[in-house]
Amino acid sequence: MANGERLQQIIFGHPEFGPKIVQLFPRFFEVSGRVNASLVSLIDRGYENIDPLQRTVLNLASYVGIAAIESVTLVGNGLGTGAMKILRGMLEGTINAEYLRINPVELANYIDWGWVEQHRHHEFMREFRPELYNQIPDEIREQTEREWNCMRNRFEYTDRTGRLRVRASWTTLSLADRASRTDLIEPYRHIFPLGSKLMHATVSGLAMHFVPDEDSHRLAAPPTIHNSGEALIGTHLCLIAVTRTLSQAVGIEPEHPSDELQKDFRYVWEERVSE
Repeated sequence: MANGERLQQIIFGHPEFGPKIVQLFPRFFEVSGRVNASLVSLIDRGYENIDPLQRTVLNLASYVGIAAIESVTLVGNGLGTGAMKILRGMLEGTINAEYLRINPVELANYIDWGWVEQHRHHEFMREFRPELYNQIPDEIREQTEREWNCMRNRFEYTDRTGRLRVRASWTTLSLADRASRTDLIEPYRHIFPLGSKLMHATVSGLAMHFVPDEDSHRLAAPPTIHNSGEALIGTHLCLIAVTRTLSQAVGIEPEHPSDELQKDFRYVWEERVSE
């Protein structure tokens, strides 16, 4: 590049598409600030005495809040189908937060599962990337193995062949089972299959990208309004649910009470969800 030559301005996404989304979903953007402010009012507080359960729920709520920003940003750039993939993880975080709040006996397994994941990562690097494994400080490798050996009996089981295996998750309950033990089974049954189809690129997942009323069977190029409404509905629902969970966990009312946030949800989406 010649001296003084300036880089061409690079534009990320499709910012010109945003006004169309606002026009399509004006009520959502009218009230979304209220649920955002309510969640932030709980997250941004200074907590002097916070127990492990409250801290975990707080972190999960923060995770959901960040995912909501990601989801709305994608929708605003004509990438609603991508937002549905974000929504899948957001829903799981919302379900986990509420499940742990009402089942605190599971908290230790949820937290300690991090050592299982780190042990697996170290084993992968030891086998396939030894040069990177050797760069891990000795104290970290030793601590990981020590913690893993202390808790492995909680997560290991013997299969039908007599082989010792590590289970697939921190809990023996599936996400569907966890959702059924909260009040989130209905959104789970709607959101999770859609997100999973997209994540796994099944034929149905590919079809979610198709241009409606066309026989080309080609994926629509963004920006489009595909799945924008579904993504915003799910995002709104998860924000309300995790705000309620965090409020109950820490015993503090958010800036706007849950019943007001539910009224906002009905005001925005009642006609759509009743179709």
